[in-house]
Amino acid sequence: MDELDRVIDDIDHDTVSGSTELADQLIITLIKLESQLTPNEKHTIKKKIERLSVKKPFFAVLRHLAETLKKSDANWSILLKEYKGRIDRTNLKISEQLISLIDPHSKVFLLHSHSKTIVSVFGIIAENNIEVKILQTVSEPEKEGTIQAERLQSLGLKVQLVDDDPEWSTLEGVDYFITGADLILPSHVANKSGTRRIAEKINRLGKPYFVLADQRKFATVPVTKLPPLFELIPRTLITKLITGE
Repeated sequence: MDELDRVIDDIDHDTVSGSTELADQLIITLIKLESQLTPNEKHTIKKKIERLSVKKPFFAVLRHLAETLKKSDANWSILLKEYKGRIDRTNLKISEQLISLIDPHSKVFLLHSHSKTIVSVFGIIAENNIEVKILQTVSEPEKEGTIQAERLQSLGLKVQLVDDDPEWSTLEGVDYFITGADLILPSHVANKSGTRRIAEKINRLGKPYFVLADQRKFATVPVTKLPPLFELIPRTLITKLITGE
């Protein structure tokens, strides 16, 4: 229980990791520790995750996970391994859909913030030896963009850090702007602050803006308020929302 409580507390206070990565950490820990948990402890954990998902409604994946855990009191390991497998396959489909829409060879991609889905997608690009150039925003104030840059560089990709509000001259050299999303609403998506400003400038230049996010990100409850580090981006600024479906 102590280890799970630490993971839940980390999710509560984490402002750097993407929501998919936070959910994955929780899933892996639940699979690892399930055999050590009593039925009462599992019930308590489900309630804690549910409360956290209500506290952080902009992290749609937490609510999705909480709803999944409600379906079973036994065999969490089997349930969650299948659940994680589906998400991993969806990330592969997102990669395939993106590559089918564009020609990534020798293109310049602008990325903002930090998303496990995006790292997974560019991992597929790297595995296929497709040469690309990536401009990654620092993503102030938490600088999570530097973490994503390091992960992409570890895949053998060329990454250059840029300011959160890139100069017009920089944006003119970009072929595609790509981000993840923490929440998808009917008319907006929610992502880290700074996304909207870049999307507006990219839109003025006539450049494509793709959002990569699986179906768990679609809101199932109304969300009226976002924390300071998040903002809403109108879906009218988005060229295409790619979900792997």
